[in-house]
Amino acid sequence: MGAKGINRWDIVAVLALLAIFSMEFLMFREFAQTKVIPYYPTNHDQTGYLRMVYYVYFSSAASLIPLATGLLFVPQATAFFLITGASRFNALLLNFIYFIILQSTVFFTAKRLSGSCYFSFLALGLLLTLGSPFLNMGGIFDFRIDFIALCLYGIFVSFVLVSGMFSSRRWTIAATVVAVLLVYFRLFTIIYFALIYCLMLIYFKVARNMPGARSRVDNLFLSGFIIACASSLVLVLSRREIYNYYVIGHILGPERQVRAFASADFISYLSYYPKSLLFNHIGLFFALAVAILAVALILLSLSQSMRLGKRQKCALDYGVGVVFLTTSSIAPLIVLTADELKSPVVAGIVTPAIVWLACWILLKQITTHHGKTTKTKPWLSVLSVTILLLGLYSQTHYYFAPGPFQGREDMLTVNKMYIDIGDYAVSKGWYSPHISADSLEDYLAAGNLLTIIYYENKSIYLNSISENPTSIFSASLEKVMGGLKRSDFVIISDSPRKGFTYPYDDSINMMRPAIREYLNKNYLLMNQYRINSQTYSLYVNPNHSNSS
Repeated sequence: MGAKGINRWDIVAVLALLAIFSMEFLMFREFAQTKVIPYYPTNHDQTGYLRMVYYVYFSSAASLIPLATGLLFVPQATAFFLITGASRFNALLLNFIYFIILQSTVFFTAKRLSGSCYFSFLALGLLLTLGSPFLNMGGIFDFRIDFIALCLYGIFVSFVLVSGMFSSRRWTIAATVVAVLLVYFRLFTIIYFALIYCLMLIYFKVARNMPGARSRVDNLFLSGFIIACASSLVLVLSRREIYNYYVIGHILGPERQVRAFASADFISYLSYYPKSLLFNHIGLFFALAVAILAVALILLSLSQSMRLGKRQKCALDYGVGVVFLTTSSIAPLIVLTADELKSPVVAGIVTPAIVWLACWILLKQITTHHGKTTKTKPWLSVLSVTILLLGLYSQTHYYFAPGPFQGREDMLTVNKMYIDIGDYAVSKGWYSPHISADSLEDYLAAGNLLTIIYYENKSIYLNSISENPTSIFSASLEKVMGGLKRSDFVIISDSPRKGFTYPYDDSINMMRPAIREYLNKNYLLMNQYRINSQTYSLYVNPNHSNSS
């Protein structure tokens, strides 16, 4: 026995945990550098955030940019770049760091609640089976807010469990700090917390005869008050952006009808997020792990050798924990379902709460009234090793699988197109080239991608300026032609956009002949590229530039 409260098995457990983290980092680095970074950053959100961070980093502009989605994402990445250097790998490394913090929090929370390293590794293994980290959109390799939000939400849930569901003021304050941090990253989560706190308050009021109900209500009010006060700053700073993005974009404006989820019936509308959660974010490995836990619990309850006689009351506030974890799992889905605009990314935020709910049910069965695990350690050790190995296998399965872009030669063609543009611009001394494209495809977010791809491949920062209309609605010929006249480079497709189209795409299709005629008269055809089964022509204006 070493220092008080620490024995050699605790040290072995920490060393094993560090070994797991090291293995994860090596796999993360290899996957990122070989299967993600060689390709252009997909999805409009990611390109927008990357461009914004590069701009702030290289221009030394103010990093506290009011956004409708949150306030801290860009400043955090900029500060991290000041330490590590600006690169896409370092941007994605932030996601990995948060995931390690979440894993550490889950591990040590499980140890604190159970007193067992076996149970801690079981909880860690269960967390590692989730599919959310490896989704192409919103996963650990997508530079956007969602994955960090998932990790912070999991840390918040863990701290509330340690607090005894708001019994401990100290741990309630810790959970509150994490909640405020999450709101500053993902502003929309303030609605999640409002609903969770209201439902928990109702529960505590209904169960007012429950021991400690009064102190829990007091701590709940204190936590909610702090979150509301702290969040008021970001609400004020971003009020205009919030109004335009959420009130106009999601509720009042015509964009809601254009982007709205198209479902055949009301049941499909209601089931969108449960299905997204089950089939994408939770995934097969987590379902298999839960099935193993369920079988183990059934065998435990049937086996006389595993009993201690008549079970005594568990030291954990089991019922309150179930209510809190269920509420934390369902409340965000209720809020998201109420929004007519659907996203395959956002449901994953509740996955850590679901992990804890599975762990909580098991913890009830293996914990005595003293708050320590029962004498079922051989059984628990076998179960823990099984779940941990499944979690590690899940990680290796995802990391060693073909990357999401493998075989996509057209994605490399996108890189070549923007590198060609950058080379020409640099040769002319155009370090702020104006560029436009005729479609809303993510690989034609030309202003953002030219900056990102050219810097990541040539280490030269171009402050490219997009002349594309920023709206998804129909554009007038006058506005489109005005953008063309200001553009140094223009990318135009030979045929209409395939699949789903926005009103902007439809309007461009109608004026494509006029655009092509203008380009052929006034611009030089620089090259053509075959991307996504379409041919794109790149035009350059050799006579003038708006660039500096």
